[in-house]
Amino acid sequence: MIAADFFARLGLFVVPNFLSQDICAKLRSSLASADWKPAPVAEGSQDTYDEEYRKTKQHTIDNASKNEMHVRLLSIRAQLESHFRTPLSGCQAPKFLSYSVGEFFRAHADTADDMDLQEEIKARKVSAVVFINRNSHEGPETYSGGALVFYDLFPEDPQLRSRGFPLQPEEGLLIAFPSRMMHEVEPVTRGKRYSIVTWYS
Repeated sequence: MIAADFFARLGLFVVPNFLSQDICAKLRSSLASADWKPAPVAEGSQDTYDEEYRKTKQHTIDNASKNEMHVRLLSIRAQLESHFRTPLSGCQAPKFLSYSVGEFFRAHADTADDMDLQEEIKARKVSAVVFINRNSHEGPETYSGGALVFYDLFPEDPQLRSRGFPLQPEEGLLIAFPSRMMHEVEPVTRGKRYSIVTWYS
């Protein structure tokens, strides 16, 4: 896996320690016992469930934690506007996700020009992911596998254009990228991978 500063040099927006270790620990504890449902896949005007394409848990968390995270994510809107040179009106309510062993999300973009696609998905301009635990081969609250892999990082290079580059996630790290950028989550091989996602429009 590749350290986050590599992706920052290529134009992605990176904030190490966006969340403190204490906040991450509290979130992991909450999510471990929270209700969940399978995370959907947007298909046309409705959500569907396709475990061949995406196998992810979406957790229901208490309103106070959800609202606090929403405020934190909104606080960087101006920085994202400047970084990506695009106006942003706000961000969607954050989603709290987990991936257990064998769970994944195949390569996809978070928005498209499909006329039938839901309006809130078509409006997405910038996607953001916050990692609540770290990837490591050891440690009680770590996981293995589950890499967030980015594509389209070298669009002008025919040999690298379609190559995927896996991010080395750190606890509390935030990474944001254009919602049209292809990316995937590889299958988790050990432990449980926790993250938060949102989209700015």
